[in-house]
Amino acid sequence: SLLIWSLGGAPSKDTFWTTDNAPLGPESGGCDRKKGCPADHSNASCELHTILAVMSTGPVGFSDAIGKTNASLIQRTCRADGTLLKPAKAITAVDATLSSLRKPPGDVYMTYDGSRNSPLVYYVLSFNLRTSWTFTEKDFWPALPNGTKLLIYRERWNLPHCKDGDPATECVNIIPISSSRSMTVKLPARDSANTSLMPRLSLFWPVCKNGWALLGDLNKYSSLSARRFPQIACTSLGLSFTVIGSKKASEEVTVTVLQPHDSQAASRAKVLTLIIPAEGMLKVNLP
Repeated sequence: SLLIWSLGGAPSKDTFWTTDNAPLGPESGGCDRKKGCPADHSNASCELHTILAVMSTGPVGFSDAIGKTNASLIQRTCRADGTLLKPAKAITAVDATLSSLRKPPGDVYMTYDGSRNSPLVYYVLSFNLRTSWTFTEKDFWPALPNGTKLLIYRERWNLPHCKDGDPATECVNIIPISSSRSMTVKLPARDSANTSLMPRLSLFWPVCKNGWALLGDLNKYSSLSARRFPQIACTSLGLSFTVIGSKKASEEVTVTVLQPHDSQAASRAKVLTLIIPAEGMLKVNLP
């Protein structure tokens, strides 16, 4: 993926199942009739395949039997019109994978949205970790933007969705960045060998200097894809961003923002429900 991406191409993952397709897998010859389907064709692994496919930035090809597709997983990869919500680059293993001192005891991949000079969010995908592994500021690529003092951290499966008006700590973790620009987050180990292919998707958002943070559409794996948010800017007082909808019909998009409250940066959730007209876009300025 890294080589293809560096040459300007889009890597592609093989087709995958979004369910175990039981009992059709063994019956149709897709799996061994006696032993059944392998672990990477189980329900536990379906979300991992889905995330890897959309974050490869190439085609997303699900190959379930008719009537066996988990539509909820596919909907997390795209807009309502099927346009894939891809990150800015193909997902690749973190650099520490090549280290003899800090090599993860399993698989840790990463990508981002935004630009190399101004990343808006980092996506860290981990699975098959035999023991926990400490992710540090040195593992981010691109590097954290200069002047970053706060980082929002959310693991997709372990926290509820943000609710409008609630304290931010109800749905995210807020990590202060020290003057030495250091931070650590421990990525948890798998629960057992049977859960080795269950993914953990962690998202990290740098907070604007004005104390605002755009988390984006948390219903999607790539919450700030440029195909949904083509323009995002921190302003002097808040945020400015543009949201694109579907081409053929209007689309409802839920956007989560963190805003300052009582002089505390990114401490209060603001959840917007936006109706984007067909073939249209909406410009939002906050506050």
